Amino acid sequence: GLYLDYHEALIAHHRVVTSRILSCEIDGECLKGRLAVANVIDTFASADLVGFVPVLFTKTTTIPLKFIPNVLDLNWRTLKDGRCVYLPHPHALNQNLVSLHTGIRHNHIQWLDRDRFDALLGDDELEFARLFVNTDKQKKEPWAPYVSMRVIELLRAQREWSELIGEDGFDASHYYNNNPSTKWPKFRPLFAYASNGKPHNDSLYSNTWQSVLCGLQGLFPELAELGHIRPLLRLLPPGCRTDDPGLDKALKTYGAQFGMGEYCRLNVMTASTPHSARVAVVTQYITFLPTDLIGQYITGQKPSVVQYYVHLDKEAIEVEQVQHAQRL
Repeated sequence: GLYLDYHEALIAHHRVVTSRILSCEIDGECLKGRLAVANVIDTFASADLVGFVPVLFTKTTTIPLKFIPNVLDLNWRTLKDGRCVYLPHPHALNQNLVSLHTGIRHNHIQWLDRDRFDALLGDDELEFARLFVNTDKQKKEPWAPYVSMRVIELLRAQREWSELIGEDGFDASHYYNNNPSTKWPKFRPLFAYASNGKPHNDSLYSNTWQSVLCGLQGLFPELAELGHIRPLLRLLPPGCRTDDPGLDKALKTYGAQFGMGEYCRLNVMTASTPHSARVAVVTQYITFLPTDLIGQYITGQKPSVVQYYVHLDKEAIEVEQVQHAQRL
C-alpha cells in the first residue's frame, strides 16, 4: 500500500546517503550542517550533495519527494576499516517496514538473531521464505513464520550495516530483553545499535513511525487520485488525546489563550502507532484467509488471538475484496 511505498522511498534515500558517506563522497558532518531544519530534509536543496531525490510511484503519477522527514539518524560510528564516520542508522525504518509486512511483534524484530534469522532459506526461494524468529512472548521454542523475500532483503541489509561497525560490542552476544533469567540463550542481535551491541530502544522506532506519518500526510494534496483519505494525524494541545471526551471544548479553551501571532504549542498525535502494524496485517489477511492459517503460518498466534487483532470496516472489506479479485 501507499504507506509501504512511502517507506521504501525513504529507505532508498537513506541507502544512497549511507553509500556516499562510506565512499567519502559526502561528509556526514557537512550533510548535517546542510540539514538546518532538523525534522525535514529538502531533497531538492541537498541534491547537489546527495545526488538523489526519492520518488513515490502511484498508479497514475510519479511524485518527486521534495520534502521528507529527517529519519537519517546520523551518529558517529567506528568502522572495521578504522575510520570514524558520521553514519546514518537504518534500524527504525527497517524495523517498521518489516513489522508492516509481517505483523510480528516489534520486540521480537528488535531482538532477531543476526546469525540465524535467514538460516531456514533454501536456494530456490523466490517470493516467500521462512523467517527464523528466535524469541517469543509465550512460545517455548523459536518459530518460523512465512514472510516475503522483501522482508529477508531488509533484514540482510540491516546485517550488512551491522557488519560495517568495528566497535567491540557489535560482536558480543546478549540475553533477550537484557534479562539473564530468560529462557532464550544468548545471541548477537541483528539490530545492534548501542556501542555494547544491544538493540535500540523503543522510542527510536516510535518516533520514526510518527515522522513518516507526518511526511505522508503532507503529500495528501498531491494524491487526489486516491479520493478521500483519512487524516493520519492531528495537532492537539499538550495533555489532550484524540479520544478525549470534550475535546472540542478543550481546543476552544486552549486556543482562546493566544492572540494573533503568538506561539501556540501543539503536539502531533498520530492515528496509528507502531503496534498498529499487526492489526493492519491481520486485517488484510482476514479478508481471504481463515484465522487458523494466519496464526499458524504468519503471526504465530492462536486463532482466538488473531481474531482480537481484526479491525474491519465496510470500506476496508470492499477494497480488499476488489484488490484480491484483481490478483486472481
